Amino acid sequence: MRARIVGVLAAAAAAVVAGAPVVSQAAPARPHKTTTSWCDAGATGACVVSATRNGVAVTKDDPSWDIIASTVTGASKDVLVSIQRVTDGDPYDLQTTSLTDVWKVTIAMGAIVPRVVFVAGDGVTVDRQPVDRTDYDVTITASPVVTTNQNDCDQSKATWTCATKASSERTTLSAEITDYGSWVDPVQRAAFYGMDFSTNVALTTIPPSIVSTETPGGLPPGAATHELDVQLANQHSHPDSSTFLGFVHLVIPNAFLKAVYGIDDPSTVTASGLTASAGVGMAKVSDVGSALRVDATGITFSQRFLKVKRGSIAPTTPKIGKVHRIGATKATVGYQPSKARGSKILGYTARCSAPHHLALTATRTNGVITVTRLLPGVAYTCAVRANAKHAKSAFSKPKKAAALP
Repeated sequence: MRARIVGVLAAAAAAVVAGAPVVSQAAPARPHKTTTSWCDAGATGACVVSATRNGVAVTKDDPSWDIIASTVTGASKDVLVSIQRVTDGDPYDLQTTSLTDVWKVTIAMGAIVPRVVFVAGDGVTVDRQPVDRTDYDVTITASPVVTTNQNDCDQSKATWTCATKASSERTTLSAEITDYGSWVDPVQRAAFYGMDFSTNVALTTIPPSIVSTETPGGLPPGAATHELDVQLANQHSHPDSSTFLGFVHLVIPNAFLKAVYGIDDPSTVTASGLTASAGVGMAKVSDVGSALRVDATGITFSQRFLKVKRGSIAPTTPKIGKVHRIGATKATVGYQPSKARGSKILGYTARCSAPHHLALTATRTNGVITVTRLLPGVAYTCAVRANAKHAKSAFSKPKKAAALP
């Protein structure tokens, strides 16, 4: 797991929990511009293609603003991006007057696949454009946010804690774009493509921990599910003692829902299919087409976990139709089809039972189900359920199949 620190993502790193690199908020002054981070003749690695602030172009020669894009070497393949003021003071503090600014920045990634985009910013949208299979562009639209001083927080233990009151804060806008080259599971790594994470919280973990909720022996085969845990830590109040309210916006691509949650048919998932909580605050899940979006707002601190869990993805309960005894040992069972709720329906099972006798079942992909091997002269009651890839519906209300000699 790697810690992602809101604020200055292009500063020097320091080792913390389990050797994870984090970024110090204290940053050296940058009194001059770094033009090599733009896509010019001197650029190496990722570079800035274009940028606008409130619809007005910002170039590498702009007297007030600079955009730094740098590639982190190593297996993780990260690109760090930060908006800076051209100043002899703190270039990473954009000042509160810039909170309403809307920046749009396009980064040329080269062969680095932009699987996950992390932004310390608000109102974030991300557009990935694969120029070809080995050349990607990423456009980030966002506004700055006020972040507190993460140096007030203790990361020496597995669960981070922060001081009650922040000693300082700054207005910032920065991003990290990663290929997750060091992610061990190749299926999960591929499924990360399209995940976006934005926040104003001082300390977060991204990628999230993937925690199995399976209890050995406690779930039937295929019923294991998982949750995402994102650790969040921040001071409870701003330096002026007003309460800090944090937010996290997380876009989870459908491919990730399939690979991690077993939600194989994301287009049919309902609000109960994926649930989110962040302790104090509100969290909701919404469908945004090719992904589900988790919005957690009003989070108060000092420490919280955002937990995203799979809820119910079982199909709706089918309504039983006509039940006919078509012979001494056979009955047909009709039904009204179920609706999928996150997992594709593969077929239906009818179950007919009688007191003191074994229940008999039959399964079909669709259409009327014929149950055989009934006992002559015995009346049965029959019910039906839907079978999805990763879940089953409840059985319908039963209906009687009269006895035949």
